[in-house]
Amino acid sequence: MKSSNVSRNTFRILFYAKPINKTGKLPLTVRITVNGERAVFKTTSEASPDIWDQKRGIAIGRSNEALTNNTEIQNINAKITTIYNRMKLAEEHITAEKIKNELLGRVQSSHTPLKLFREHNEREEILFKANKRAASTYKRYLLTYRRIETYLKQVHHVTDIALSDLNYHFICGFAAFLYGNYAMERNSAIKLIQIFRKIIIEAIRNDYIRKDPFVGFSLALDSVDPAFLNEQELITIMQREFYNAPYLDLTRDMFVFSCFTGLAFCDIQKSKKRNHKKLRR
Repeated sequence: MKSSNVSRNTFRILFYAKPINKTGKLPLTVRITVNGERAVFKTTSEASPDIWDQKRGIAIGRSNEALTNNTEIQNINAKITTIYNRMKLAEEHITAEKIKNELLGRVQSSHTPLKLFREHNEREEILFKANKRAASTYKRYLLTYRRIETYLKQVHHVTDIALSDLNYHFICGFAAFLYGNYAMERNSAIKLIQIFRKIIIEAIRNDYIRKDPFVGFSLALDSVDPAFLNEQELITIMQREFYNAPYLDLTRDMFVFSCFTGLAFCDIQKSKKRNHKKLRR
């Protein structure tokens, strides 16, 4: 028995029976197909070979056995369709495996990429407030979260996705989304994707997910020749006055100090905060 198609052939239910078991019966099997991906499971029913119509997916005749088989087929078909429609209405990411698991009462993991990312960023916020994490690093975590959230909404039309639904195709899609929607250069996009991979690695270590969706995806950065200031350019910056924005004087001085000492800008900021605390004491 085949269900009517939903959303233009993206959803289909097929009942079939094979092979004959030791009792001479045909175990009834269900195949759910969503967007070309399949999930299969066996029912508890069996049909005699002489009453089973493989082409139509039903038992033929009016015997008690045929009526019992067809009633179960109708019930299963209705339950699967109801689950699919509920997921569609809730704008969930739908897969055949998710429908099967819900039908069979299998508990789904409550862990999702965005939920894990929020927990990660909450920990990073604590480190940031304790001056154990650079502001630039913390801001990149927040930015990556927002980009993934937007990607899910605009491309997949969902608010989140199951970890088990992450795959190579999803990662490639996210990369293309960063390139296309935000005109990012490869290195800028890859740095955000590397942060996302950090979240997934944590999920793998916690046994929330077994398969790494990043397998086969290149996270290598393009080599870039760094640009250097010449002496005259540095002098020009040192002599620049910001009359309309006096606060930029400090930024200029910190930048020049960084040029002469080789210290990273974030390290100068940390040193400034530590010295400020000492003065307050």
